[in-house]
Amino acid sequence: MKVKIVEYSIVKMPHRTRGKQYGLRLRLDNGDVFLKRLKGMHPTATCFKQETEEKQIDVNRAALNVVQNICVSAPRPRGKYKKCDEAIIAYNVSRQANGRCNPRKFDYVVRRFNEYFGDKPLTYLTSENAGKFVEHLIEKGYSYDTVRLIVVGASGMISWLREQGYWPGVNPFCALMRRYANRFPAREPAPSTINNVEYDILLKTARELNLKAAISFIEISRCTGIRPSEIFRLDTKHLDREQLTWTLLVTKTSSRPYYRTIAIPQYLVSFITNDGMTSVFPYSEKTVIRQINRLRKETSVEFTMKTFRKDFSHRMEAVEAPPDVINLHQGRGQRGVLYKNYLTDPSRPVRLCRPYINAMFGEKIKLAIVK
Repeated sequence: MKVKIVEYSIVKMPHRTRGKQYGLRLRLDNGDVFLKRLKGMHPTATCFKQETEEKQIDVNRAALNVVQNICVSAPRPRGKYKKCDEAIIAYNVSRQANGRCNPRKFDYVVRRFNEYFGDKPLTYLTSENAGKFVEHLIEKGYSYDTVRLIVVGASGMISWLREQGYWPGVNPFCALMRRYANRFPAREPAPSTINNVEYDILLKTARELNLKAAISFIEISRCTGIRPSEIFRLDTKHLDREQLTWTLLVTKTSSRPYYRTIAIPQYLVSFITNDGMTSVFPYSEKTVIRQINRLRKETSVEFTMKTFRKDFSHRMEAVEAPPDVINLHQGRGQRGVLYKNYLTDPSRPVRLCRPYINAMFGEKIKLAIVK
């Protein structure tokens, strides 16, 4: 399907080192918005109209080259993947090969994608049909987060095809959710704390039902505040029982995976010893999810697998931990030259967080809290 450009403009976009960079913004007659950085084109004046005539010509020439490339490349995908299901399955294999994706989530994306597009040719993936796909998901009653997960997966497939040289046109799923965001109801506030009474109810019910995987997950999550995905990669060979630290693998990063070390309470070491965990976390993700869902049904406590991580943040704040220290313990990025190049001591998170971890669990404070 041919589309027309109804709006053409030069805009400023953020740039990592130069602050700003000129970009091209196109609005198409089907409602899509196309944004593209113009390489090497950085502002030298307050606004584009105040630039020199020579500068304006160079920027517009770069923008027209982008438009020309779009017009030339818009059409038919090429390469060995002819059908939608072939492409999404190949993309799924590629994602799993890097070991950093969540297979369970993306298998779900593949199923929903194939239910609609199936064995249709790749040429069927136009902006119009991508929009119809989102309309179909909305009519089925999927939540905003689920639809966004599926659309992001489909957009990633197109980007992957482009990298392989098999997709020469515009990504039809790019920025698609912006057009449909107002079609979803406002998100209800999710529970972010677990009080001691609810915590006791969960553990008591789990023991009565012999839900050992749920017990291990809850205890570790409540004592560490780390991501659920990080719990499933824990290994006791990285546990230091004397220094009360645990080193874990982080894969939620735009660069290569890395290890980080956190402070843990003495209570967790005692639990790990009594639980008999001697190597990796002994339960699969599916087992934990199944038992957590059953525990939620058997009790009146509203919680998710991430609630314990959120509750940990609240409890750290309750013992007067600064926001930067909370982020440091839970692995949220501290950006900037200072953190990237200077404050790189691997023992820094443990040293700064230890007083607050001890205060949270009522254990002896080995280091003074500096205020």
